[in-house]
Amino acid sequence: MLLTNPWPVIIKENSEIPEHFRENFQTIGKEFTGFPYCIYLEKSKWGKIIENEKLICDFEDKIVIMEYIDGEVKSYVFLTSNINYIKNEGILLYSWIQISGVIDGKLDSCIFIFNATSENKFIKLITDIRKRMNGIFDEDISNESEFEFLYPDNLKFLNYSNRSVIEGEKVLFTIYQESMYTKYLMMINKKNAPNHILILCDKELIIISETLTKNTNMDAYSGIWAYINLKRIINVELSENEIEQIVLTINMEGDDKISSTYQKSKQEDLEALIGKLK
Repeated sequence: MLLTNPWPVIIKENSEIPEHFRENFQTIGKEFTGFPYCIYLEKSKWGKIIENEKLICDFEDKIVIMEYIDGEVKSYVFLTSNINYIKNEGILLYSWIQISGVIDGKLDSCIFIFNATSENKFIKLITDIRKRMNGIFDEDISNESEFEFLYPDNLKFLNYSNRSVIEGEKVLFTIYQESMYTKYLMMINKKNAPNHILILCDKELIIISETLTKNTNMDAYSGIWAYINLKRIINVELSENEIEQIVLTINMEGDDKISSTYQKSKQEDLEALIGKLK
Protein backbone atom coordinates (compact mmCIF):
# COMPACT_ATOMS: atom_id res chain seq x y z
CA MET A 1 0.00 0.00 0.00
CA LEU A 2 2.74 2.43 0.97
CA LEU A 3 5.26 2.95 -1.83
CA THR A 4 6.97 5.92 -0.24
CA ASN A 5 7.52 5.93 3.52
CA PRO A 6 8.59 9.38 4.72
CA TRP A 7 8.65 9.93 8.47
CA PRO A 8 6.64 12.86 9.85
CA VAL A 9 8.98 15.46 11.26
CA ILE A 10 8.31 17.63 14.32
CA ILE A 11 9.34 21.20 13.42
CA LYS A 12 10.76 23.05 16.42
CA GLU A 13 11.98 26.38 15.02
CA ASN A 14 11.57 28.74 12.06
CA SER A 15 14.79 27.64 10.35
CA GLU A 16 13.40 24.08 10.00
CA ILE A 17 10.29 25.18 8.08
CA PRO A 18 10.59 24.50 4.32
CA GLU A 19 11.13 27.78 2.50
CA HIS A 20 7.93 27.65 0.44
CA PHE A 21 5.83 27.49 3.65
CA ARG A 22 7.58 30.27 5.56
CA GLU A 23 5.70 33.31 4.25
CA ASN A 24 2.29 31.77 4.99
CA PHE A 25 3.51 30.52 8.36
CA GLN A 26 4.74 33.96 9.43
CA THR A 27 1.61 35.74 8.16
CA ILE A 28 -0.89 33.38 9.79
CA GLY A 29 1.04 33.07 13.04
CA LYS A 30 2.24 36.66 13.42
CA GLU A 31 0.21 37.22 16.61
CA PHE A 32 1.17 33.89 18.17
CA THR A 33 3.77 34.08 20.92
CA GLY A 34 6.23 31.21 21.13
CA PHE A 35 6.40 28.45 18.54
CA PRO A 36 3.42 26.22 17.69
CA TYR A 37 3.37 22.43 17.63
CA CYS A 38 4.17 21.65 13.97
CA ILE A 39 4.33 18.43 11.98
CA TYR A 40 5.86 18.33 8.50
CA LEU A 41 4.82 15.66 5.98
CA GLU A 42 6.81 15.12 2.79
CA LYS A 43 5.09 14.37 -0.50
CA SER A 44 4.31 10.66 -0.59
CA LYS A 45 2.42 7.96 -2.44
CA TRP A 46 -0.08 5.56 -0.87
CA GLY A 47 -1.23 3.07 -3.46
CA LYS A 48 -2.88 5.27 -6.10
CA ILE A 49 -3.16 8.24 -3.74
CA ILE A 50 -0.60 11.04 -4.06
CA GLU A 51 -0.30 12.92 -0.76
CA ASN A 52 0.99 16.46 -1.26
CA GLU A 53 3.60 17.98 1.00
CA LYS A 54 1.95 19.42 4.13
CA LEU A 55 2.73 21.44 7.23
CA ILE A 56 0.28 21.10 10.15
CA CYS A 57 0.49 23.84 12.79
CA ASP A 58 -1.35 24.15 16.09
CA PHE A 59 -1.67 27.85 16.93
CA GLU A 60 -4.06 26.98 19.81
CA ASP A 61 -6.90 29.27 18.72
CA LYS A 62 -6.62 27.88 15.19
CA ILE A 63 -5.31 24.79 13.41
CA VAL A 64 -3.58 25.48 10.12
CA ILE A 65 -2.84 22.90 7.43
CA MET A 66 -0.63 24.20 4.62
CA GLU A 67 -0.48 22.13 1.44
CA TYR A 68 2.07 22.59 -1.35
CA ILE A 69 0.33 22.03 -4.70
CA ASP A 70 2.04 22.64 -8.07
CA GLY A 71 4.34 25.31 -6.72
CA GLU A 72 1.70 27.11 -4.65
CA VAL A 73 0.68 26.93 -0.98
CA LYS A 74 -2.96 26.43 -0.03
CA SER A 75 -3.85 27.02 3.61
CA TYR A 76 -6.78 25.58 5.57
CA VAL A 77 -7.35 27.69 8.68
CA PHE A 78 -9.75 26.09 11.17
CA LEU A 79 -10.63 28.20 14.19
CA THR A 80 -10.75 25.77 17.11
CA SER A 81 -14.25 26.98 17.99
CA ASN A 82 -15.47 26.20 14.43
CA ILE A 83 -14.30 22.57 14.25
CA ASN A 84 -17.21 20.12 14.05
CA TYR A 85 -15.19 16.97 14.52
CA ILE A 86 -11.81 15.32 14.21
CA LYS A 87 -11.65 11.84 12.71
CA ASN A 88 -8.66 9.52 13.06
CA GLU A 89 -8.74 6.41 10.85
CA GLY A 90 -6.32 3.61 10.19
CA ILE A 91 -5.83 0.19 8.63
CA LEU A 92 -2.57 -1.48 9.64
CA LEU A 93 0.21 1.03 8.73
CA TYR A 94 -2.06 3.30 6.70
CA SER A 95 -3.46 6.11 8.88
CA TRP A 96 -5.06 9.45 8.23
CA ILE A 97 -6.68 12.35 10.09
CA GLN A 98 -9.59 14.44 8.90
CA ILE A 99 -10.54 17.80 10.37
CA SER A 100 -14.02 19.03 9.42
CA GLY A 101 -15.49 22.41 10.24
CA VAL A 102 -16.55 25.79 8.95
CA ILE A 103 -14.07 28.17 7.29
CA ASP A 104 -15.32 31.64 6.27
CA GLY A 105 -18.93 30.52 6.65
CA LYS A 106 -18.58 27.38 4.49
CA LEU A 107 -18.10 23.72 5.38
CA ASP A 108 -14.59 22.51 4.63
CA SER A 109 -12.36 19.60 5.55
CA CYS A 110 -8.77 18.52 5.18
CA ILE A 111 -7.19 15.06 5.33
CA PHE A 112 -3.54 14.18 5.87
CA ILE A 113 -2.07 10.69 5.60
CA PHE A 114 0.79 9.23 7.62
CA ASN A 115 2.43 5.98 8.69
CA ALA A 116 0.78 4.53 11.80
CA THR A 117 4.18 3.86 13.36
CA SER A 118 4.40 7.66 13.84
CA GLU A 119 0.99 7.86 15.50
CA ASN A 120 2.31 9.28 18.79
CA LYS A 121 3.26 12.51 17.03
CA PHE A 122 -0.38 12.96 16.01
CA ILE A 123 -2.01 11.76 19.25
CA LYS A 124 -0.66 14.87 20.99
CA LEU A 125 -2.09 17.07 18.22
CA ILE A 126 -5.53 15.42 18.35
CA THR A 127 -5.67 15.44 22.15
CA ASP A 128 -4.69 19.11 22.42
CA ILE A 129 -7.32 20.10 19.82
CA ARG A 130 -10.02 18.04 21.57
CA LYS A 131 -9.24 19.60 24.94
CA ARG A 132 -9.52 23.15 23.64
CA MET A 133 -12.53 22.75 21.36
CA ASN A 134 -14.50 20.88 24.03
CA GLY A 135 -13.26 22.68 27.15
CA ILE A 136 -11.68 19.58 28.71
CA PHE A 137 -9.31 20.12 31.63
CA ASP A 138 -7.08 17.49 33.23
CA GLU A 139 -8.96 15.83 36.05
CA ASP A 140 -8.67 12.32 37.46
CA ILE A 141 -11.97 10.67 36.52
CA SER A 142 -12.33 6.88 36.35
CA ASN A 143 -14.35 5.49 33.42
CA GLU A 144 -13.13 1.89 33.43
CA SER A 145 -16.39 0.46 34.74
CA GLU A 146 -18.30 2.02 31.82
CA PHE A 147 -16.75 -0.46 29.40
CA GLU A 148 -16.78 -3.60 31.55
CA PHE A 149 -19.55 -5.07 29.38
CA LEU A 150 -17.00 -5.46 26.56
CA TYR A 151 -14.83 -7.81 28.63
CA PRO A 152 -13.76 -10.48 27.80
CA ASP A 153 -15.63 -10.95 24.50
CA ASN A 154 -14.48 -7.79 22.77
CA LEU A 155 -11.03 -6.80 23.94
CA LYS A 156 -10.43 -4.80 20.76
CA PHE A 157 -13.27 -2.35 21.40
CA LEU A 158 -12.53 -2.35 25.13
CA ASN A 159 -9.05 -1.08 24.29
CA TYR A 160 -10.35 1.32 21.63
CA SER A 161 -12.90 2.79 24.05
CA ASN A 162 -10.47 3.25 26.93
CA ARG A 163 -7.97 4.84 24.57
CA SER A 164 -10.53 7.29 23.18
CA VAL A 165 -11.66 8.86 26.47
CA ILE A 166 -9.07 11.37 27.63
CA GLU A 167 -8.32 12.62 31.12
CA GLY A 168 -10.88 15.15 32.31
CA GLU A 169 -14.07 13.81 30.71
CA LYS A 170 -16.76 11.59 32.16
CA VAL A 171 -18.55 8.83 30.24
CA LEU A 172 -22.32 9.24 30.55
CA PHE A 173 -23.78 6.73 28.10
CA THR A 174 -22.68 4.02 25.64
CA ILE A 175 -24.30 2.03 22.83
CA TYR A 176 -22.42 -0.88 21.26
CA GLN A 177 -23.56 -2.37 17.96
CA GLU A 178 -22.11 -5.55 16.49
CA SER A 179 -21.64 -5.91 12.72
CA MET A 180 -24.86 -6.28 10.76
CA TYR A 181 -25.44 -8.33 7.62
CA THR A 182 -28.01 -8.60 4.85
CA LYS A 183 -28.75 -11.42 2.44
CA TYR A 184 -26.76 -11.14 -0.79
CA LEU A 185 -27.46 -13.33 -3.81
CA MET A 186 -30.00 -15.20 -1.67
CA MET A 187 -27.41 -17.35 0.10
CA ILE A 188 -24.51 -15.11 1.16
CA ASN A 189 -24.58 -12.69 4.06
CA LYS A 190 -23.09 -9.30 3.14
CA LYS A 191 -21.93 -6.92 5.86
CA ASN A 192 -23.71 -3.56 5.65
CA ALA A 193 -22.54 -2.06 8.96
CA PRO A 194 -19.29 -2.67 10.89
CA ASN A 195 -18.80 -3.12 14.64
CA HIS A 196 -19.14 0.29 16.29
CA ILE A 197 -19.62 1.94 19.65
CA LEU A 198 -21.06 5.34 20.54
CA ILE A 199 -19.75 7.01 23.70
CA LEU A 200 -21.44 10.13 25.07
CA CYS A 201 -19.17 12.03 27.45
CA ASP A 202 -19.95 15.19 29.37
CA LYS A 203 -17.76 17.20 26.96
CA GLU A 204 -17.90 15.41 23.59
CA LEU A 205 -19.51 12.63 21.56
CA ILE A 206 -17.25 9.80 20.38
CA ILE A 207 -18.09 7.22 17.71
CA ILE A 208 -15.64 4.37 17.14
CA SER A 209 -16.01 1.80 14.37
CA GLU A 210 -14.17 -0.52 12.05
CA THR A 211 -13.96 0.29 8.37
CA LEU A 212 -16.41 -1.20 5.86
CA THR A 213 -14.52 -2.19 2.71
CA LYS A 214 -14.48 -5.05 0.22
CA ASN A 215 -11.53 -6.54 2.11
CA THR A 216 -13.15 -7.88 5.28
CA ASN A 217 -9.83 -9.28 6.51
CA MET A 218 -8.34 -5.78 6.50
CA ASP A 219 -11.41 -4.35 8.25
CA ALA A 220 -10.62 -6.56 11.26
CA TYR A 221 -7.37 -4.58 11.74
CA SER A 222 -8.92 -1.16 11.28
CA GLY A 223 -10.25 1.60 13.50
CA ILE A 224 -12.08 4.90 13.02
CA TRP A 225 -12.34 7.39 15.88
CA ALA A 226 -14.68 10.36 15.39
CA TYR A 227 -14.51 13.06 18.10
CA ILE A 228 -17.54 15.33 17.77
CA ASN A 229 -17.89 18.78 19.34
CA LEU A 230 -21.19 18.77 21.29
CA LYS A 231 -21.54 22.54 20.88
CA ARG A 232 -21.57 22.16 17.09
CA ILE A 233 -24.46 19.67 17.00
CA ILE A 234 -27.67 21.23 15.63
CA ASN A 235 -29.94 18.21 15.97
CA VAL A 236 -29.97 14.41 16.02
CA GLU A 237 -32.34 12.36 13.86
CA LEU A 238 -33.49 8.74 13.76
CA SER A 239 -34.65 7.24 10.48
CA GLU A 240 -35.12 3.78 8.99
CA ASN A 241 -33.21 2.45 5.98
CA GLU A 242 -34.56 0.14 3.28
CA ILE A 243 -33.73 -2.98 5.30
CA GLU A 244 -35.47 -1.76 8.46
CA GLN A 245 -32.38 -0.78 10.38
CA ILE A 246 -32.21 2.43 12.39
CA VAL A 247 -29.93 5.19 11.15
CA LEU A 248 -28.69 7.77 13.65
CA THR A 249 -27.67 11.04 11.99
CA ILE A 250 -25.72 13.72 13.85
CA ASN A 251 -26.31 17.07 12.10
CA MET A 252 -23.74 19.79 12.70
CA GLU A 253 -22.99 23.35 11.64
CA GLY A 254 -22.46 23.92 7.91
CA ASP A 255 -24.73 21.02 6.95
CA ASP A 256 -22.06 18.61 8.21
CA LYS A 257 -23.20 15.17 9.36
CA ILE A 258 -22.08 11.79 10.63
CA SER A 259 -24.33 8.71 10.52
CA SER A 260 -24.24 5.26 12.11
CA THR A 261 -26.58 2.26 11.78
CA TYR A 262 -28.22 0.09 14.46
CA GLN A 263 -30.55 -2.86 14.91
CA LYS A 264 -34.14 -2.08 15.80
CA SER A 265 -33.53 -3.50 19.27
CA LYS A 266 -31.36 -0.41 19.96
CA GLN A 267 -34.29 2.01 19.43
CA GLU A 268 -34.87 2.61 23.14
CA ASP A 269 -31.16 3.26 23.77
CA LEU A 270 -30.99 5.66 20.83
CA GLU A 271 -34.01 7.60 22.06
CA ALA A 272 -32.40 7.78 25.50
CA LEU A 273 -29.25 9.16 23.84
CA ILE A 274 -31.23 11.89 22.09
CA GLY A 275 -32.86 12.78 25.38
CA LYS A 276 -29.48 13.13 27.06
CA LEU A 277 -28.13 15.25 24.22
CA LYS A 278 -31.09 17.60 24.45
